[in-house]
Amino acid sequence: MTHLDPMLSREPARMQETCDALLASILADTATFGARLGARMQQELAAYADMSETQMTAIPPLRWARLGPDRRSFAEPGARERFYLAGQIRARQGVPAGEMLQSYRILHQELRRRAFELVADNPDRDLLLLELFERSIAYVDAAMVVTAEGHRAAELELRRRDDHHHSTVVRKVLLDGDASATLRNDLDSFGIDWTGPLHAVRARLEPGTPLDVLRRHLAHDAVGGRSTGLVALIDRDLCGFVTSPPPAPGPMVVGISEPVAFLDLPRAFELASRAMHTALAFDLPAGIYDLAGLGVRAAVTADRDVGIELHRRFVAAFAPRGESGAAIVDTVRRYLDNGQRLDLTADALWVHVNTVRYRITRFEQLTGCSLKNTEDLVAVWWALQYGAGRATDTDGRAPGVADPGDTRDG
Repeated sequence: MTHLDPMLSREPARMQETCDALLASILADTATFGARLGARMQQELAAYADMSETQMTAIPPLRWARLGPDRRSFAEPGARERFYLAGQIRARQGVPAGEMLQSYRILHQELRRRAFELVADNPDRDLLLLELFERSIAYVDAAMVVTAEGHRAAELELRRRDDHHHSTVVRKVLLDGDASATLRNDLDSFGIDWTGPLHAVRARLEPGTPLDVLRRHLAHDAVGGRSTGLVALIDRDLCGFVTSPPPAPGPMVVGISEPVAFLDLPRAFELASRAMHTALAFDLPAGIYDLAGLGVRAAVTADRDVGIELHRRFVAAFAPRGESGAAIVDTVRRYLDNGQRLDLTADALWVHVNTVRYRITRFEQLTGCSLKNTEDLVAVWWALQYGAGRATDTDGRAPGVADPGDTRDG
């Protein structure tokens, strides 16, 4: 430990040298200062409580390092690299950034405490302590900034590795049907009970919503925050499997399957994907959707050929008639939406009941169908739903619009 000459602190330059020497000796004193610092960290910070001595001392040892003129960055070579590495090591040890930074608050407090003990008998104690405290604060602040940078960099790297691992596992389960012992061990390590019923899920990402928020909504318990499944990005959608449905309505459109056994997840994922695509096609609001709840609309979305032909016959055929044709189709749509009630349809359109009756009759005459016939009624409803679902041909044409070279009847 450095012994202080009472005369050293009476000139500013020499006082700074004294402070530097004293702080350097304090940090190097592992027997007294190091033991105190480690004991307080393990007593006050949960992340350090169960660390072994090897883990506690895994970071580069603390050394005094002079700061530059701005007192915000280290002037000595290698100082910044040591603290950056310390932040990375603590992140890999699982120490949260908040607790790591709190350890530097403890460091500053212990520096002050030890310095006060060592200069208690110096005649210029007050001036010396003031300089010591200022230099200690600047040192700890600079160390915290650099350590936090290293911690953040390591966290991002760990997150990238975890994301890649999660994505690999999710793809193997949902797309490959992998049920190997290695994969089951991975699920066990994630804390996921794969032995019970599981729901496959697929969600469309919402622009502007952080990915972490969407992940937590899908695969974390809303009350306890525990993981309830595993999700990853597949084809720009968030896909995975969960032990329980996420809370509704949520921030996005989610397709979900019925609960199934682990080995049945690939088929369940197909159904969840179909539910999501159907909800999106019909521009439904954010929420949780399954095929049972979507009903026949899922078939409308999936069977494009039937939809195109029915739309051509019952909807597109009225396009050449302009506004009058559009009014007839709109009236039929409202008529079906209102349970085939003429009075409710008239109220919705702000027209006389006889106008509704005339348009319905005209629609039946031009299409050769009868809305009293169940088969015809379903066909007309299908055509209207196909158009409402914004379905398009694979080349982007609107429903029922044939290619100029198409030889089909139109």
